[in-house]
Amino acid sequence: MAVVSGGRRRKGAYYLAQDGQRAVIAPEQRFGLPRKGHGTVYVCESRDVNRQIVWTAEWIDEYEQPDADGCTVGIAKFEGDFEAAARWARTQPAASWLMASRSTPAWSPLPGIADLP
Repeated sequence: MAVVSGGRRRKGAYYLAQDGQRAVIAPEQRFGLPRKGHGTVYVCESRDVNRQIVWTAEWIDEYEQPDADGCTVGIAKFEGDFEAAARWARTQPAASWLMASRSTPAWSPLPGIADLP
């Protein structure tokens, strides 16, 4: 095992073997904001902390290279009823907009997106 200066190490991981407790782990992933014209907005049905059905719209933009702050992905989220989530999604300047299918495990274009420039 290589020694890495300044690497993060597991703390309190008593349930692991000794060598696993001392192993260097991956750095924390840093998140930024999505870039205009990049990434995809995903709209799907979800549940809130009270297990009530809500709709979530999430814009995910994976950067080709880390930015100046070390961020590797841009993420923006919205949660609400379907109309509000779809409205938020349609206003984001992403590269594509998808909605989860309720009948199959697939994504399809978000309805109403063809009207966008």
